[in-house]
Order: sequence, then C-alpha cells, then structure tokens
Amino acid sequence: MGAHDPLYTASKSTDHVVRGLARLLQQYQSSPYLRGLLTSYLNRIQDLENALWEVILYRLLPNASGIQLDKLGKIVGRGRGSLNDSNYVLAIQAEIAINRSDGTPDQMINIATLSLPPGDVFTYSEAYPAVALFFLITVETSVNIALLFQSLVRSKPGGVKLMLNYLTALPADSFTFSPIAGPVASTTQGFSDFYNPGTGGFFAGSLST
Repeated sequence: MGAHDPLYTASKSTDHVVRGLARLLQQYQSSPYLRGLLTSYLNRIQDLENALWEVILYRLLPNASGIQLDKLGKIVGRGRGSLNDSNYVLAIQAEIAINRSDGTPDQMINIATLSLPPGDVFTYSEAYPAVALFFLITVETSVNIALLFQSLVRSKPGGVKLMLNYLTALPADSFTFSPIAGPVASTTQGFSDFYNPGTGGFFAGSLST
C-alpha cells in the first residue's frame, strides 16, 4: 500500500529514534558514540515531524483556533465578525455546507444542525405558498440565534420566505394557551394581569425574511 493508494491514510510517527537505532548493523548496536550521534540526528527528524503535524492538525476545523480559524473562514468565505472561536467554528462548518447546497429542505436542515451547538433541538415544517419554518426549541444565546438565522438565509432558495421561531425561556416558563377542553389558571405560562404584572409566560421570538 503506497501514498497514492485511495485507502492510504497518513499517521504521525513518534518513534524515529527507536526505529533508526534498530536499523544499525549488529556490530554497531553496542557503540555508544555512534548511537549517540545517530540519536542527535533522529531527534531533529522527530522535532520536524512534530512541527509538521501541528501544522496539519491546526488546519483541521475541530482543532483550529484564533488565526487558524480566520484563515479557514477566509477560504470558505465566512468572516468572523465578533464571533468567538466556538461560535466561529459553527459558522465555518455551516458555510462549507452552504457552499455545497442547492437549497433543498434536507440541506437546510443539515445547515441548521451545523449552525447550532451539539444537542440543540429544532423542528422544520413548510407553509403555503413557499415558507420554510424553523422552530428552535432549545433556548440559545442571541449570538447563536443570529448565527443560525444568517446561515439559513444564505442557504434558502430564491423566492422562499424563511421564518425562525425560538424560545426565550425554558418550555415550562414559556407562554402557552389553555387546551380546548377548558381554561387553566397558570401564573407561569398564561397572561399576566393587572394585579400580578410580573407573572405569566415568556413569549417566543421570531425572525423572518
């Protein structure tokens, strides 16, 4: 298997000294001077490989930070703005998907997933005549909501309206109407009133194009 084999994968070598010394002819294996000289050269080779792998690893999106992220963002066409590293990683990985997207629902759902921290939950639906509806159920920071909305705007097809609804508080504290069966008194999820203005549920937020 060679370097041009499609199944070939490179891996970091951490034992240049050990492998190099093992290749000495038998009559030189016990020579401390030759082993010491060879070790000094092999240590330099190991240092060079370590440095090369740092360059390789820091160019991979999950490992990049700071200026490495700025360079990756420039390559894919997504500027940092005021985003910190963790949010900028989300923006870049979403941009990679956007650059390959045709605006299909599945692709937009994938872009939404890439634009959010792992574990966030959202739903997707459609409305007549051409509306894509996203509802972010997990409560997120305003920065991540803005990042998600920007990514979805960049990925949606022309002529399609985008609506992004999101919770501003946990579901247990969010506003909801009573069920059809009858009214239910609630100081945490209903309307506030004149006597208790500080009660009631939190309304959802909404962004649209």
